[in-house]
Amino acid sequence: MDTQTGKFLSGAKPLNTVTGAMIIQRAKEIAVINGKNGDDYSQDDFAQARQELTGFVKTEPTDAENDAPDTGGWLGEAGNRGQKAPVRRPNDEQTFGEDLVKEGVEEATHHSMLAGSERRARRDKIKE
Repeated sequence: MDTQTGKFLSGAKPLNTVTGAMIIQRAKEIAVINGKNGDDYSQDDFAQARQELTGFVKTEPTDAENDAPDTGGWLGEAGNRGQKAPVRRPNDEQTFGEDLVKEGVEEATHHSMLAGSERRARRDKIKE
């Protein structure tokens, strides 16, 4: 499965671990695509190749990530467990259609019961 787009690829070979040689090879290909000599790939070509092959632009944390406040440990410092949130049914097209079908079946059942009781009443009236 292609994790970038969510599509299944049939007959594809797994990439496995990306090596430095693979990144350099792709950087050379990108340089040729951009009209340069393949051996003269730039740092931008290398960064683009790395992003394409690994999915990460860079691995170092940004300044904003370094300045994030310390929030303490997980669950260890929690004051209480809180309260349970109410459960809501999903409001989507499928459940809406299912509800309409249920209502239709209930109405049809009610209608057939009324029709049956009316027939029985007429039949009983004729017998008298």
